Amino acid sequence: MRRFNSAGAAIDGGGFFAFNHLNLQGLSVATGDVNGDGQQDLVVGDGVNHDTNNIASAGNVRVLSPTGTELTHLAPFGTGFGGAINVAASDLDGDGKDEVIVGAGPGGGPNVKVFKWNGTGLSEIASWFAYDAAFHGGVFVAGGDGEVITGPGPGGGPHVKLWSPNDQGVITLDNQFFAYDGKFAGGVHVGTGDFNNDGLDDIVTGPGPGGGPNVKVFEFEGPQRASFFAYDPGFTGGVYVAGLGVPGVAGDQIVTGPGSGGGPHVKIFNQSGGNPVASFFAYDAKFLGGVMVAGVRNPGADSPEPPGSSTTSSLPSTTTSHPTTTTTGSTTTTSTTAPG
Repeated sequence: MRRFNSAGAAIDGGGFFAFNHLNLQGLSVATGDVNGDGQQDLVVGDGVNHDTNNIASAGNVRVLSPTGTELTHLAPFGTGFGGAINVAASDLDGDGKDEVIVGAGPGGGPNVKVFKWNGTGLSEIASWFAYDAAFHGGVFVAGGDGEVITGPGPGGGPHVKLWSPNDQGVITLDNQFFAYDGKFAGGVHVGTGDFNNDGLDDIVTGPGPGGGPNVKVFEFEGPQRASFFAYDPGFTGGVYVAGLGVPGVAGDQIVTGPGSGGGPHVKIFNQSGGNPVASFFAYDAKFLGGVMVAGVRNPGADSPEPPGSSTTSSLPSTTTSHPTTTTTGSTTTTSTTAPG
């Protein structure tokens, strides 16, 4: 994984490997202050690992300090689940610590879980199926304004849902809508950010595989507020999305990365789209595995990462043999993962 500032300059050299095993399926990355120390930690979900002994000893979700030191690890779906795990981080209860949100990846059911820092590690506080339990395309997750946002993985429709879990395990479905044509079955990627600077979070979406790079912004209540194409409209690998807070800029910005089949071309946009405010390649431009992104939403003065940075991680690809890498940016962060 690698970290960049919002101008596209790498801030940690060539990055580092988040797991100690061969992984050809990339990573999922998020940022948040998990333990409440005022620093933006890195939350990493493994792309694939069928070694149950390795999962038992090292987990397939890790929380790392900004310097890469492990704070904790866990196997949220048990050591027998070797599929991908999607991750997010958000302060759902307003206590100043970001909860870790996980969703099973393709091959797993749409099981979402929420974990809270207990002083030394993470404790599960909520678990539910966001869609039909028989669906095995996995589930993408995000968080904002006390809610968990979900989108089905490949094979599912573009059905976005907003949930309010509490620490008693009560889950409430607050809203739901289709971000794209209901007949589209490539799933939907989700992210959050206060893109119009009104003090309320918004939802940013991108289609999954088979869809064009059509980025949309919605209010939590559902009304669409913006729509634009982040890449060539003819590209059908989908697009990953995230929110990014840049100091001195009113409103969060939108970070995008192409899905599988696209190059590791990260772009940063204002809510209205148009010309990107920043554009860079997180990995070799010849790599066609795509790139997952994450961003630091609320940079603080004591953050170890410089303002306006992004994290990227490239996705698995059948057309390249590049090593698996993920990148995480500074105070504003985008993250990409590459196959191993």
